[in-house]
Amino acid sequence: MTCSEQLTAAGRTTYDWQSKLVFQLSPTEMYQLLAVLERKLSAVKFTGHGPAHDKFMDCKVQDGGFFVRMGQTGRAIIAVPVVPADAVRIISLLYKQILANDTHLCASDLQQLISSMASMISTSTST
Repeated sequence: MTCSEQLTAAGRTTYDWQSKLVFQLSPTEMYQLLAVLERKLSAVKFTGHGPAHDKFMDCKVQDGGFFVRMGQTGRAIIAVPVVPADAVRIISLLYKQILANDTHLCASDLQQLISSMASMISTSTST
């Protein structure tokens, strides 16, 4: 569990919404995060976000799911393990937003583009 997540006596998860960290992805970053969540890339890191350019987020594949870290200068890092069932919900949101932005694409086009992009990134980092 993260510092902002707690279980109630009834076993329900509650969140510390006062400690939330808002993070907006660019269209390019949405494609990259989707590639990680679809296990086509092993990790991604985004830096320089927010008005002060002091926020970061990274996501990496780990056994049994994914691990996401977010941070901002002067605040504690938020670390969140993401199980596959929760990753599916994030993947769904990414597909919905990317397809809304790029209305000329369909889901199969997006899957092909993600695979091609991941292949190019993997090739450029291994040379």
